[in-house]
Order: sequence, then C-alpha cells, then structure tokens
Amino acid sequence: MAFMKRIFFILSALGILAISCNNSSNTQNNTSQTDTTHINGNTLNPPPGNNPFNNPQNTKPTTANTPAAKPTPQSINSALPAGASRWEQTDQLDLRIHKKMYFANITSTYPLHLKSGAINAGLLLKFKDGKNEAVLRMDKGGEFTKNAKNNNIKAIFDSTTTVNLHGEVSEYMPNCITIKDADKLIAKIKTSKRLIFEADVENEAPQKIIFDVEGLKWTH
Repeated sequence: MAFMKRIFFILSALGILAISCNNSSNTQNNTSQTDTTHINGNTLNPPPGNNPFNNPQNTKPTTANTPAAKPTPQSINSALPAGASRWEQTDQLDLRIHKKMYFANITSTYPLHLKSGAINAGLLLKFKDGKNEAVLRMDKGGEFTKNAKNNNIKAIFDSTTTVNLHGEVSEYMPNCITIKDADKLIAKIKTSKRLIFEADVENEAPQKIIFDVEGLKWTH
C-alpha cells in the first residue's frame, strides 16, 4: 500500500511539472507576439496617424530640376510722394577737359510688349562740353525703324501739347534715337508731369513710350 502511494505521488509530481512547462512555453510564445512598437522607451513603429512621414503637413515638397522662369519687366506705375522723382541723376569728372559731366536717366513707366517679349525703354539726358544731349533707347530686343517718322519724332506732354523733335536712329545702335533738339525737349520736361514718345519699331506696331518725368532738377 505504501508502495502504491509513492508511485501515485511521483506521477502527480510529473504531471504538475508538465503543466508548468507547457504554461511557460505559451507565455514565451505570447511574449514573442506582443507589440514591438516600444523597446527601451523608443518608438520603432508608431501608428500611421502619428507618423511624421505620413503627415502631409510635415512632408516637404520636392523641387523639380527645371530652370527658373526669366523675369519680365514690370510696370513701375505707382503713386509717388510729393516732391519725389523717378529720375536718377549723377555727375562724373571728364578727365579729358577736367570738367564735370551731368547725367539724368529715367525708365519707362510701362514696358513695351514686343513680339520678342516685354522690354523697358529709357531716356538719357547728358550735359557734356557745354551742351545738352538726349537719347531715347530700348533694351536689347528692340530696334527703332530708320524712317522719316523717327527722324521727326513726336513727343506729347501731359496729353495736351505735341512737339515734333528732330531725331536720328543710331547707325551702330539701332535701339537708340539721338534727339537733336535736346534743349527744346528738356525745357518742356521741366514743366511737365508725363511725356509720351510715339515711335516706330522694326516689325512691330507703332509704340507709345511713356515716362513720368516730374521732378527733373536740371540747370545746365
């Protein structure tokens, strides 16, 4: 009888051990299948909603490797403060005769829209060797027509007074018209606010070149 009890005790102990081992194995399997998103406090696989790479607000747009668009001239038409001027005036020493030369330059209020694109025009005044000079020019891309109209160019002051000026298209710089009546032009500019030149441009419709000329300081 005592022998039988001993055998029963041994079998019971073996059964408990087997159950314990089985539970330990299951625990290890369950542990291997737990969420691995956090290890040592570090988030390895955050939920998609919190992923900065899936958040459009944090996504930086890619920039295509394309050339930048070429800027085009813009209108500079805007209200000026009282007494302000669009003229850029400078002086420079002429080392040949040891006297100062004086310059006044202004850019057209509106660009010219040609078939080749939009370009600016400009008017340059110069005092040198005791006399005034004036040149109407266009930026590269435009050429004045060598004709009678440009040789007798029309200048309209404040939309009321029209003056014909003797001009000449430069032989070597066809984007320039030298205005021979510089003194006459300057005298009218000094008492005007707006000047409009009417000129012919090669392969283009006749152009109106507009300058807001108020504020010129010229005593030469």
